[in-house]
Amino acid sequence: MKISLPLLKTLLLGANCLLAAPVFAAAAAPYPNTSAMGVGHAESTAWYASCLKVKDAAPPPADLPAPSAVASLQQCQATDLYYDTKSMSSPKPADWRPARHCAMATQNSAVLMMLYQNGQGVQKDPLLALKYACSIDAAPAEMRGAHRALAADQCQRTRHDRPV
Repeated sequence: MKISLPLLKTLLLGANCLLAAPVFAAAAAPYPNTSAMGVGHAESTAWYASCLKVKDAAPPPADLPAPSAVASLQQCQATDLYYDTKSMSSPKPADWRPARHCAMATQNSAVLMMLYQNGQGVQKDPLLALKYACSIDAAPAEMRGAHRALAADQCQRTRHDRPV
């Protein structure tokens, strides 16, 4: 059986594309995530500067899933677990653990943002919530809105926490 040169080139090119696909799929989004913003000047915005300030924020080790559990969590649905728990009449902190562990294992920044902003099963941490908000694939207006909402909530909390 003879294989023509053009067919051979096509097969080799296709094989290279298949081999390279996992490499491209595994590429991490930039931080702050500007991948949905097209060409612009995100770097000169207030929300971008705020994101850079919290870049190194990290959850406490007690909030992390066990390393041995991470592989089994790769197929979980963090958003579903979050809203299932939220729909409970009185969820306890331990009820939020599966949603949090799933979100961490699957890098679901939206769920992690909500958990840390609202203190659901974790200590409220607006800075960590902001870090996760900055990781979400969002349009510029969505990012500005999320930044304003998180900042307003933090400012309001600061006023309420001050002694009178």
